[in-house]
Amino acid sequence: SLIDSLAFPSADNRGFPSADNLGFPSSINIGFPSADNLGFPSADNLGFPSADNLGFPSADNLGLPSSDNIGFPSADSLGFSSVDSMAFPSVDNLGFSSTDSMAFSSADC
Repeated sequence: SLIDSLAFPSADNRGFPSADNLGFPSSINIGFPSADNLGFPSADNLGFPSADNLGFPSADNLGLPSSDNIGFPSADSLGFSSVDSMAFPSVDNLGFSSTDSMAFSSADC
């Protein structure tokens, strides 16, 4: 079956028994037995057994076991166990235990 340009029993670019670009038994770009971009047994961008952007067993942007933007076990903007703007255990604007504009124990302006 010497059909390719390098006369190996294959039809890929390097003549290995495979059909990927580097001739490994796979069909990805780097030639590892996987289908991701870097050839690890995974399908994420960095080839870790995960599907997030950094290849950690998570689905957030930084690869921590969470789904928020910073990768902490929370879902707020800064990755703390809260959902307010400053990641304090509160939901007001400045992250104090209050809900008014200045984060004092009052609700006036």
